[in-house]
Amino acid sequence: MDPSIVLRKSDKGINELKTRENRLSPILRTVLILVDGKTDVSGLYKKVPALTKMEESLSALLKEGFVSAGSDVTSGKTVDSDSPATRAKWEIVEMIGEVLGEEVAHRATKRFTEIPDTAGALKQAINECRQFIELTIDVSKAKTIETKGLEIISKIK
Repeated sequence: MDPSIVLRKSDKGINELKTRENRLSPILRTVLILVDGKTDVSGLYKKVPALTKMEESLSALLKEGFVSAGSDVTSGKTVDSDSPATRAKWEIVEMIGEVLGEEVAHRATKRFTEIPDTAGALKQAINECRQFIELTIDVSKAKTIETKGLEIISKIK
């Protein structure tokens, strides 16, 4: 996840803190509480350095709609967390985690946090990820990730 992105609680996230309707795990609830709409992702890491699943938790909250991306602190540009390319990016990251396992996936998905949310950038990152996995992990898993990743990207309209 881009460390300069500022996340804010969505209406769903605010409602969850009031009602506990979705019964978030204690870790997800804690991370949701930390999201304040002012602190960028790197600042959230600094608030609770002992929390080892911060990126996973933030990604889950973003995917499930409890938080949304605000603006890029360094450029001031607004980030559209609901764009098809952004949703595809997080779907690809999740898929890679499922194929490789969470312990290894963070190495392969790091590139996705650094790219713009466009189909072209996602295709390039999938190609780089495939090459990395072929060289360091497993050729068949690399091919699976490439195939599934390109399928996800093909759905972007």
